[in-house]
Amino acid sequence: MKYTVRSRVSDTQTTSSARSAPCFSRRAALVYAAIALLFAASRSAHAQDPRDTTRKITPAPPVTPPTGTPGTPGIRLRLGRDTLPLTLPSVLSRGERQAFLQAQAQIEAARATAFQQNMRAIMEAVWGQVATSNFASSTPSPPYPGDLPPKPKPPVAIKPIPILGEHADLGLQLDGRLEFRGEKNQTALCSSTFFFNPVANCRSAFEPLVDFQFAAKSGGIVADRVHVNLDYDTQREFDASNNISIYYEGKGSEFVQRLEVGNVTFQPPASRYITAGIASGNYGIQAVTKLGSMRLKTILAQQKGNVVRDRVFTVGDRTLQAIDRKIEDYQFEPRRFFFTVDPKLFGSSYPNIDILDTRKMAALSASLPDTLRPTKIFLYRLLIGGQPPNPNGPQFRLLGNPRSRRGQVYEYLREGVDYYADPSLLWIALVRPLALNNERLVVAYRVRINGRDTVYTATGGTPDLKFDSKNEQFANLIWDPDVQPGDPAFDREIRSVYRLGGPDLRRQSVTLKVVTGSSEDQEKPVTGNADTYLKLFGLAQSTNSSSFDLENRIWPRPSDPNFELSLGSPGSHTIRDQFLIFPSAKPFASNGLAVGGNPTNDTIYTTPPEYVRSAQRPEAVYHIRMRAQSEGSGEGGALMLGTVQVRPNSERLLVDGIPLTRGTDYSVDYDLGRVSFNRPDTLFPRPRQVTVQYEENPVFEETPTSIFGATAEFPLTNGQINFTAISQSQRTNFTRPPLGFEPAASLVAGVSALFNFDAEPLTALVSKLPFGPTTIPSRIGFSAEFAASRPQTNASQQAYLESFEGEGGLPIALNDPQWYFSSQPALGTKIPARFGATVFDLSRATTLAWQSNGVDADGHAVRYRIDQIDKEVAQSGTGIAGPEPLLWLTLYPLSIGGQLNDATGTFRWTFPNALAGRRWRSIRTV
Repeated sequence: MKYTVRSRVSDTQTTSSARSAPCFSRRAALVYAAIALLFAASRSAHAQDPRDTTRKITPAPPVTPPTGTPGTPGIRLRLGRDTLPLTLPSVLSRGERQAFLQAQAQIEAARATAFQQNMRAIMEAVWGQVATSNFASSTPSPPYPGDLPPKPKPPVAIKPIPILGEHADLGLQLDGRLEFRGEKNQTALCSSTFFFNPVANCRSAFEPLVDFQFAAKSGGIVADRVHVNLDYDTQREFDASNNISIYYEGKGSEFVQRLEVGNVTFQPPASRYITAGIASGNYGIQAVTKLGSMRLKTILAQQKGNVVRDRVFTVGDRTLQAIDRKIEDYQFEPRRFFFTVDPKLFGSSYPNIDILDTRKMAALSASLPDTLRPTKIFLYRLLIGGQPPNPNGPQFRLLGNPRSRRGQVYEYLREGVDYYADPSLLWIALVRPLALNNERLVVAYRVRINGRDTVYTATGGTPDLKFDSKNEQFANLIWDPDVQPGDPAFDREIRSVYRLGGPDLRRQSVTLKVVTGSSEDQEKPVTGNADTYLKLFGLAQSTNSSSFDLENRIWPRPSDPNFELSLGSPGSHTIRDQFLIFPSAKPFASNGLAVGGNPTNDTIYTTPPEYVRSAQRPEAVYHIRMRAQSEGSGEGGALMLGTVQVRPNSERLLVDGIPLTRGTDYSVDYDLGRVSFNRPDTLFPRPRQVTVQYEENPVFEETPTSIFGATAEFPLTNGQINFTAISQSQRTNFTRPPLGFEPAASLVAGVSALFNFDAEPLTALVSKLPFGPTTIPSRIGFSAEFAASRPQTNASQQAYLESFEGEGGLPIALNDPQWYFSSQPALGTKIPARFGATVFDLSRATTLAWQSNGVDADGHAVRYRIDQIDKEVAQSGTGIAGPEPLLWLTLYPLSIGGQLNDATGTFRWTFPNALAGRRWRSIRTV
């Protein structure tokens, strides 16, 4: 085969002829083989480079086009008579062609040698000489052509293999501390009197105490299946802050999909009804299995008390926070709202008086006599035991209290600055509540008699601004720490006002309902014509009994004269908080609005002020559920969650549904509950909704609760069917649970179904409408659910009216000097019928001995610890429990009077011919 290349150079035609050479593909294969050989040789650490014994013939340089050929040799467009210039290939010799044929065999030999030597090195390093001798062949492998003689094997050092290093990527950090110490407790009362008293603990010795504290952190994966996450510290204040999570993750086709041990969270399918009973922050075991298409999830754990919170904020121009509060009926605003006159003067209108009804209050004021109707009030406050702001202030005596004396200086309060006065002057609201223990509030007022403002001392007192040494000064008592139920001033406090929030509360966002019942979900009254408790208590709108009347029942209203009269900023308000005011002074009382057989709570209005917010407060009957939005400042760089002890790494933040990343987008102070955004100007160029979900460690440990739950999911072609069952049982912390604190249990179960179907006929029907055809597919969704609950308020079926652990009991001293003989007990009606009428006769009164220290037959003191007396007692802390005080009682026969002879073991004082039968004796404390 011949080819001809023509090129036009200086108007001269040049014709070249050459013999055909091997094609370019063979040359490219030779270059590729050489590169692969070099690459394989560089990767093998111990491979021997085979020697090429083939005779090399240097190829001649390629034939170049004649001098003057324009441009670089290559392919270009052909114009006119111009020919296409190509570089001529070099002519390969026969030796070169043979070398190419041997290259492939040499490459394969080099690869095999390098692979075998690498495997030998790996087996010797990992498994040692034994594995090498077992896996390797006893006969040496045949040498390849051109191989060098093998080198001697270097001695291989045996490397220590970690316990988990070969099969796990696991890290562990352990810090521990072991403390040894001794403690000795000795009372300062040790003297000759108490030295032999075992209760005084005068002969105590050093008690050895051993305390071990440790902190462990671990994380990683074992065998690509077991995931470990451990963070435990014995010195943490809250045990719920420790995290122990170990779970096994199976493959997609295995029966066990997931097995968790430690901190587990139970997540059943979505449900409308089974929500309140779902526990979080549990410590136990949870398993997820798969059997065919069914997915089964079970949990058996103890609830640690972690509470899942979900807060919604609107961050932008101003931050909006969603508020969900529960206000009990006894949580009224204390010592802040008062009547200026005795409310019993209103007659039959009291207690159902609506203080926000302007017309009603004006009518009540007009119904009062002229000597009792105030036209201008003067309010004074007394700081008991403190220094008054004005030493020249008035010194009042209290009207109606003959034992009252002057001498204490009162502070004059300014209207519009220190308090708000209703236009009727019948009630006032203080800017701040009175102190519970050291403040008193009195009022004096003027009255209008015969058309003139007059100071009527008998009813209104003397409204003075300074002390008058020549005349007595009088005022009416409104509130005092010593006021008790039944006093005339006790009913002057208005206990029907409840605080909803401060000035940051958005008034238009408030929704409210009143509920009762053991489950706190009953909204319909038991009897009466009212549909809801909102309507029964006068809080509902006139046209909708289930909607809260926020325009008229939230005070201060925009139309109220609530303007501050100080020199501050114009337009500021005297009362800045927002309150819910019932249209009655005693809405939950039997003579109030809770009538017609509905539950009542009269105790609220007869409980002394010091007990309203204490542990001795009345039990709540009604509950006010309030939801609203709180408006914060315009700063979008931080959010306060309103809680402490947030569980670390439990938060989840979403901005308009988009999750944020911890560390990149925000940071959290878990102790203070504060979220700080790293780029607030970028995240919130406009108001956006921020959803925060987190777990909170409770400050106080709740009742231990054990849970057992199971869910089963059956996926179908067009939906799924879910079965859910949750059982919770409490365990009381009391050995003898008092009534009201007994453990409870509940069982909740249900089934739900969710299906979706394609509805192509519906799409065709919509396309026929005048709006035009549509290609959007239509679907029909169907959901159904059935659930039932079975609560048990007293799972143990027992409770005690008075617990031995109660704090209200009287301590009884067991020292023998604190006791002496008592009198003859009364027979009553039951004892004579059972034991006879002469069982407590004086002739049957025998000798009784009592002593604090008892000895056994060998003369050793007999002492018992508390755990030896009551096996149910649980102790905490370190050390050894001391002996408990005991009182030994010995009731002698009727024939023995006393005076024991230690030498003979007989009694000197005896009664011959003593009566037979029952005997008795009584003692009492002195």
